[in-house]
Amino acid sequence: MSHLECLSDNCTNRGTSLVILAWVLFAVSTAIVGLRLWTRAFRVRRITADDYLILAGSLCELGHCTIISIAYRWGLGRHLPSLAPSDATQGLKFILILESFSIMTSMFGRISFCVFLLYLLGPAKKTLKIVLWINIVQQLAINIVMLIQIYAQCGTQIAALWDQEVAAHAKCQSPNVETDLAFAQSALNSVCDLVLAILPPFLLWDLQMPKATKYGLLAVMMLSVFGFAASLVKLVEIKNLGSRGDFTWNMVNLQLWVCVENNIVLMYASIPVLRPLVVQKKSGSSKSSRFGSLSKNEASRSSRREREGGDRRSGRLGLKYGSSFKTLPDGASEEYILQPTRDDAITRTTELHVTTTSTGPDQRELSKDSISLK
Repeated sequence: MSHLECLSDNCTNRGTSLVILAWVLFAVSTAIVGLRLWTRAFRVRRITADDYLILAGSLCELGHCTIISIAYRWGLGRHLPSLAPSDATQGLKFILILESFSIMTSMFGRISFCVFLLYLLGPAKKTLKIVLWINIVQQLAINIVMLIQIYAQCGTQIAALWDQEVAAHAKCQSPNVETDLAFAQSALNSVCDLVLAILPPFLLWDLQMPKATKYGLLAVMMLSVFGFAASLVKLVEIKNLGSRGDFTWNMVNLQLWVCVENNIVLMYASIPVLRPLVVQKKSGSSKSSRFGSLSKNEASRSSRREREGGDRRSGRLGLKYGSSFKTLPDGASEEYILQPTRDDAITRTTELHVTTTSTGPDQRELSKDSISLK
């Protein structure tokens, strides 16, 4: 900043803390997003739409942090009256551009998490799918409208947004229009975060897995509550958008919380996908459904009965057609559900009622188990 001329006695610069925070948070979120992509590419061996969306969001945040650093060199964090006119013009231009990248980061991140949850939902949970699609549509609609508004405030004379000489002869909207729309955008983003925090319990509650594992997954998938909190704080700071008299100074607090919100969104959308990295694979295998698994002994007895091919009406059922079961390690069904299904895969689910006929003291009945046949 030494090249900037200070035209007043107050040359305080609080842009340094913004630049440091932006890059530190981006480094953390980039590490998590990188692990997510590595997990999908080399552990799950499947890259899906939500991965491309989170990558797009991470690249937008890279652009956001880069332009924050450039704007800092031109006066972001300094009082506008203390800047030379040429420096103020450049600073305002880059502040305008960084707003665009900040909007796209959170939009791609939230849509990515919505798409991830859509992959996990079964065909019966149509209501939850509708809720997620509503979130996707509203994210696209409000954020695209906000992007258009930023650059359309002065019609074709876009330079009036940063050049005071052009602004003197341009006809622009009142700054209150952008402020009001930004309030609406931030409120809808908060609603989206809240919905994404509420949905996981409905998604995971019926799954057959140890309670400790289920509660752990719920905690991880409800991290969007932190994004909700950050977006609420940002909502309070949006009032500074209308304070054009000292824009380079007033934007710092808003951008601090934008950085927090954006990186939290990237992290909460990626952390649930990291489960295959931390789950310790157990030895052995079991016959598993999409959301549960049979024990090893039960699976072994079931296999013998299927080979016998009995289809007597007493309840013993044999499979007379070629089928294969998805075999997973014991307790790994919760890891399997975090792998999105292929769009072109055809899945048939058959309910098998298997009754044991052993006469020993350990006689038992497997009344109902759902096995996914592909």
